[in-house]
Amino acid sequence: MDITTAQLLWYCIFIACIFAYAALDGFDLGVGCLHLFARNDTDRRIFMNAIGPVWDSNSLWVVITGGVLLACFPPAFS
Repeated sequence: MDITTAQLLWYCIFIACIFAYAALDGFDLGVGCLHLFARNDTDRRIFMNAIGPVWDSNSLWVVITGGVLLACFPPAFS
């Protein structure tokens, strides 16, 4: 089976999206773990306000990864 340049390019985009999600979502998950140990509601609100601006943007990487799988690698998506 011969791999084409387009397949290699989309594979690299897919891997980059996976790495971006893993690297950027670590901040959200870490704050979520710290949230459990907050002493009072003020501390919890400070934690949540720290990740508020980037909370939804990190989920975008999962959506992009699913789109790449659906468009370029349908057997892997199914």
